[in-house]
Amino acid sequence: MSDNRQNVSLIVCQLYYILISIMSLSYSAQAVGSTVKVPYSSIATGKCQVTVENLPTGVKLRKPSDYGRHVLEHIIANEESIRFTIG
Repeated sequence: MSDNRQNVSLIVCQLYYILISIMSLSYSAQAVGSTVKVPYSSIATGKCQVTVENLPTGVKLRKPSDYGRHVLEHIIANEESIRFTIG
């Protein structure tokens, strides 16, 4: 693997962990009031009804590992406006 590809992979990995932290903190603070992980699989299967506002246009809530670099960067840049609602 070239140095450039390794650097891009490292950047994406770092963005992934940053987004996990942002989403968990935002979900916990806004939706449930205690520190928990976002229940991505329950949301995907419909067991947990969650609405997320202010994700980039056309982007649905998924596990952060499902997003590419540009979507990760865009969500992180707009973290202050992301809102979770349960129900």
